[in-house]
Amino acid sequence: MSKITYLFGAGASCKALPIVKGIPDRLQHLISLLESEQMLLSNEEHFLDISDIEKKPQNTKQKYQIDLIDNLRWLQQESKRHASIDTFAKKLTIKGDTDELEKLKIGLSVFFTFEQVQNPIDPRYDTFFASILNSDKKLPNNMRILSWNYDYQFEIALSEYINFQNEITAAKSFLRENSKNRQYIGGDEFGMFKLNGTTHFYDYYGNIKAYSNSFKREIDSDLIEEITRNYAFIKEPHGCKSALSFAWEPDEQQNIQYTINETVETKILVIIGYSFPFFNREIDKKLFESMNIQKVYVQDPNANAIIERFKATKGLVRGIDFISIDDTEQFFLPHELEL
Repeated sequence: MSKITYLFGAGASCKALPIVKGIPDRLQHLISLLESEQMLLSNEEHFLDISDIEKKPQNTKQKYQIDLIDNLRWLQQESKRHASIDTFAKKLTIKGDTDELEKLKIGLSVFFTFEQVQNPIDPRYDTFFASILNSDKKLPNNMRILSWNYDYQFEIALSEYINFQNEITAAKSFLRENSKNRQYIGGDEFGMFKLNGTTHFYDYYGNIKAYSNSFKREIDSDLIEEITRNYAFIKEPHGCKSALSFAWEPDEQQNIQYTINETVETKILVIIGYSFPFFNREIDKKLFESMNIQKVYVQDPNANAIIERFKATKGLVRGIDFISIDDTEQFFLPHELEL
């Protein structure tokens, strides 16, 4: 049975979420929504459970909301100044500015949470699960998924096939989703590897939490209060921290090595919506050098250009067959996949 690894980039979610050029405008849309009079939270009420932990006064709900808006406005300004938010994150990592990097992660996580609440999933994820889930609701043992994305498109799509009470965190477990602070024991089973972590956060007990666990609702004051409450938790010194963690950060290297170990037998590589940004090249090179790749499928409108970027990253490519897939209506399924 051929081991097949998928590599997903931002283009794989482009029918649901904004790509680089669209992020500043979408951030402005969210800022305007949160600033609207009908969406402002109370300036009299508090998130009482926060003060119960520290036994000290706290900000009102509205003050936390205004702080969140300031974070998003800062993120919007920086996204305009840099080629991408990832570029800005890499700069902060190089500078060692951990406070600003955490601020970026929190703002970005909240932004993508709102985006995924108000937009349907990219329909290609739905079709993907319809194709790979068998009648026993099992995923292919010979498939691994590597994702540079920190969105929930896989989790939300899967939740529409399997009735999870706690849809996001339960979906992560079903997918055997690996990240820096959560790694499944290796074995001949399906697995997903989030190279940049995910737009969740960890509470003070180390449990993974979503800013909003429901993605089938309208944006209203209740949703804003839920997300703002979680924002307040992560802003307070209670041991909460972002679950988004870029692959190039020093403390991500153990997770990268684990990913390498779990994909070393890869013979078939399927690349979807990934443009091989230069600042990911070191990680990409480590991943590909360890694989025993025999065939590479590249699904992208500019597939031939992506193949050349892959070759530049991989180095020695003698003996590898390259196949370009220009049709991007559905995620490509290679014939080597055994369902």
